Amino acid sequence: MIYGSAWSPAVWTLPSHVSMLTGYEVREHDIRSSADAIDPEAVVFRELAESAGYSTGVFSENMW
Repeated sequence: MIYGSAWSPAVWTLPSHVSMLTGYEVREHDIRSSADAIDPEAVVFRELAESAGYSTGVFSENMW
């Protein structure tokens, strides 16, 4: 598959990754610096594990 365009929810990595992992827009999660935090239960992996029966996990070198 070839994509003609791709969009990021934010202009830098931290808020973009939070959007990908939670499903929330940047204005909804409002994570804009490494000092900000989200509820660890508010990630898409929790929903996939509980309601759809998936085994989930994340491996990342990103310190955030």
